[in-house]
Amino acid sequence: MYAHRADYEVPMEETCRAFDWLIRKGMAFYWGTSEWPVCKIEQAIGICKRYNLHAPIVEQCEYSMLNRKTMETKMVPLFKEYNYATTTFSPLAGGMLTGKYNEGIPEGSRNANKFMK
Repeated sequence: MYAHRADYEVPMEETCRAFDWLIRKGMAFYWGTSEWPVCKIEQAIGICKRYNLHAPIVEQCEYSMLNRKTMETKMVPLFKEYNYATTTFSPLAGGMLTGKYNEGIPEGSRNANKFMK
């Protein structure tokens, strides 16, 4: 089960306790994060250790030939330090690496906003 995007309005302890409760009730085996900054992942791991809760074990992050920096510079050290796992998404960069946009990116599309900046 993934916590998509860090929630800055909910206390981290509450998030950790909620996922721990789901695991203890048998509704999930593990929990992970998706697109969380390293500092928030470390905060969650620390809270879980402090209160003997099930800690997150995996980060789902975007990773492709066009989007490598965050994974390789920030996430890999986190994975090594905490034995944290990863599963990636968008390996074809939303179609950019498939040839789909060889004729150009349509104006106003999601990829226009992302890659035309």
